[in-house]
Amino acid sequence: MELIPVLKFGTVSLSALLIFAAHWFPWPMVFGRKLRRLEAYAAGTLAIFVPATLAVFAGLDDLDAVDTLTLFWLALSGAGVATFAAWGIDSAVSSYHAMKDRIDRAELSNRHTDPTE
Repeated sequence: MELIPVLKFGTVSLSALLIFAAHWFPWPMVFGRKLRRLEAYAAGTLAIFVPATLAVFAGLDDLDAVDTLTLFWLALSGAGVATFAAWGIDSAVSSYHAMKDRIDRAELSNRHTDPTE
């Protein structure tokens, strides 16, 4: 089995997984607060560079400059897709909960104004 496709898949996958992990990690339990913007950017940058750097070192003897650059772009792509996916999931969950809250409020107001009860 050739090493380069494995490194490419591992780079994009690990980068995406690290973004998901950092996005939903319970930071307030660790730091007592949410991450500041600069800290979140640093975590995201590490989620890109760490997998790509590990892949480059793992395939140091087999990679040329184009392969190395490709690994970094794949890590960037994996992290970008994961970031948009995480935002989309958060948005969908928020919309769902807002809808459920509206339904609950409507049902509660109907109970108080229904003259048949």
